[in-house]
Amino acid sequence: DLYLVPGLKRFQERVGPGDWIHNIRFQWKASNVITAGFMVNNLLNHEYAIRPAKPDAPRNFLVQVRYEIR
Repeated sequence: DLYLVPGLKRFQERVGPGDWIHNIRFQWKASNVITAGFMVNNLLNHEYAIRPAKPDAPRNFLVQVRYEIR
């Protein structure tokens, strides 16, 4: 087998046929003008790559508070 990217064959053998990546989102409407949200991407902090030789992001958290001016 010929691979243009060094280590690609070893990477494919290690990761197998696919991955399950879990993301969660929560949103809470505190009032008519205030909304709070919380999101976790890659909940289990699994190492994965959609494209070979380009690892995707590790687990990250996002907190958002929105205030609507009327």
